[in-house]
Amino acid sequence: MTLEHFGPGPDHRDALLASLLREATGELSEEFGRAIHGLGGVFASSEEARRQAQGQLIQAVGDTADVLEGRLRTQPPGIELSWEIGLDRARQQIPQAESLAAARLLFRTVTDWAMRQAAEDERLHGHSLSGFFTELNTSVITRVTEAQTWYAGYLRNEITHAQRNERARLAGDLHDRVSHGVLESKLRLGSYLALRESDPGRAEGEIARVGEMLDTSLAVIRDLIADLRSQVPDLRQALHALAADWVPEEIAVGVEVGGDQSLLPEEERTEVFLILREAVLNAVRHAAATSIDVLVDVGPHWLTATVDDDGRGIGASRRRGRIGRQDRRGPHNGRAGPGGYGITGMHERAALLGGSLSLVSRPGEGTRVTLRLPLAAGAQR
Repeated sequence: MTLEHFGPGPDHRDALLASLLREATGELSEEFGRAIHGLGGVFASSEEARRQAQGQLIQAVGDTADVLEGRLRTQPPGIELSWEIGLDRARQQIPQAESLAAARLLFRTVTDWAMRQAAEDERLHGHSLSGFFTELNTSVITRVTEAQTWYAGYLRNEITHAQRNERARLAGDLHDRVSHGVLESKLRLGSYLALRESDPGRAEGEIARVGEMLDTSLAVIRDLIADLRSQVPDLRQALHALAADWVPEEIAVGVEVGGDQSLLPEEERTEVFLILREAVLNAVRHAAATSIDVLVDVGPHWLTATVDDDGRGIGASRRRGRIGRQDRRGPHNGRAGPGGYGITGMHERAALLGGSLSLVSRPGEGTRVTLRLPLAAGAQR
């Protein structure tokens, strides 16, 4: 329950300003709605986002008027709206900078109104407005902080979810590929022991197969360790190495990386590489592609990357699903290849970076994977 009490009597000009502020709330909300539409981004495209922002103005105006009138509350009323905004912005992957820009515009809209009132209404002449500015600022900061806290909480949950999926993937790889290989090696070793006296030729074949399967299992373990230790200081070099090591010679691969990679922190560069690697390996394993083109452009405000192939395409039902877990062996040398995180994992990695991933594919016409990521150096983030 919200507690409320009245403090000492407010200055009569504070009470007058509070009364005028309440009367002007609807007008201020409409003015603010028009102004934030001009900010672009989510506020230009979403009526719901504008409605939420206008609701924040109404709540902040109410907070300020309450204090000017001597009302004090333990918690601002309607704080649930801030929580709703934080969750919605996080779910939609809206950069926090857009919400902060709206908060600045909210503060300016209301303070400009107050200064006009102080200049035009003789009853307010000589009023410093300092208390008004302080309380409005406190209300806006409180509500923005609550929204950002819920925004960050949602992202923490997403990170936990992604980490859980990654652990499940690693566990599955160890069970399906390493454990299976070791178990079959053990069985073949038993066959070798049983046959070495009665059928030496078959026994030699069994022991040779044991060696092959152990080599494969060791390669899988090395790849899993490499995934865990991945660091990518240079996207161009990493993508060229991927093409050389994991793409058969009969598939033509083009790699072009433009822009300033220093705008992309190394940990994010590594995540970008892992997304692009998965897109390339999906094309190699499942698309029957004859050519793959990887284009990356960095900055100054966005990273944009595309992976195009001329393969068979994929069905709509599989576009957000896991692809090809069963066959993850390198197509040209029999080694176990890296990756296997699937399209769902690619989307999750992109979302955790604050970016987005899109996939366009038609049967028989190839596939295009596009990654867009806002960069901290720009104004978008």
